[in-house]
Amino acid sequence: METNSAPLRPVVFSTEGLPAKEQFGVWHDTNAPMLGVAGDEQARASFRARREIWSFGPFALSRVQASASRYWRTGTDVRRDSLDHWMVTIARRGSRHFRMANGECLLMPPNVTSTMSLNESFEGEREEIDWLGLVIPRHVLPQAGAAMDASRQKPLETALGRLLGAYLRNLKAQLPLLGAADVPRLVEATRVMILACATGTPDAIAEAAGQIDAVRRAQVMTLIRQQIGSPMLTPAGLCQMLRISRSQLYRLFEAEGGISHMIHVERLAHVHRALRDPVERRGIGQIAAEAGFVEHSTFSRAFRRAYGASPSDLRMAMLSTAPDIGARPAAFSIEPRNLGEALRRL
Repeated sequence: METNSAPLRPVVFSTEGLPAKEQFGVWHDTNAPMLGVAGDEQARASFRARREIWSFGPFALSRVQASASRYWRTGTDVRRDSLDHWMVTIARRGSRHFRMANGECLLMPPNVTSTMSLNESFEGEREEIDWLGLVIPRHVLPQAGAAMDASRQKPLETALGRLLGAYLRNLKAQLPLLGAADVPRLVEATRVMILACATGTPDAIAEAAGQIDAVRRAQVMTLIRQQIGSPMLTPAGLCQMLRISRSQLYRLFEAEGGISHMIHVERLAHVHRALRDPVERRGIGQIAAEAGFVEHSTFSRAFRRAYGASPSDLRMAMLSTAPDIGARPAAFSIEPRNLGEALRRL
């Protein structure tokens, strides 16, 4: 998505470039006093970690990539900083173990959505992790309060819970492409999505129907690209993987001619990208087979109809033209002193 407004930029905390023996101490300090962090001897010798915080309106999306560690939030921490936020989280890699103040122990595996509240104490440990957390000040969605509190620190393994996790992943992918002018629309989309997935009421789901469809479309497109050469990449296979009906799947792509047509378009696009890659040296037939095309002549005709040139003509044109390589400017932001300060700015 293109925008003419100033692009959104994340606040970044990172141990990259620091002396190895200082890395854990710096990471500890950026979390304190909101959150205590401890590591083993290996972590104290070298600790790779990075946090990005994307703020938009009253919300913030945090991505954390970090080495294994222990962490905790005490009752004293809660009283001192008065942060009264929910967090919706999903780990893309690495499991997390929690022990709550009431003694309950919980395991959150990767790719499972969960909610937590920063107004309660907890302790836990996590493997080397890559996780997303959507921070929601409690006052922003008071109508979701009872549902959010009832589901906190529990795996949300329902259809709506999985949709909420997919929304977080899609949100992270889109934020670098958005600008300040997109924030009101993004805030509203996030608001209705949280209400629908947290409460599950018919009215909330109806209000979020457009956003839910957008998330499902993104899920389908991700699966198509991941499974591009798989024999499972059929409408029936997608229905099975996504747990939706054939009619639902067709409706999502009805404007594009249906899901079978969309699969065909993405297979052609996969080959097109490969042939435009100046370092790709595999044969055209091999690339086409990788994308799921069996008959070479059928593939060639379809490619010419889609792109106005044969696959071999495109390859020859790309090999005879040197690609332009531009430098991307590095993002710059003024960092808050620690994580708690960043969240209090919401």
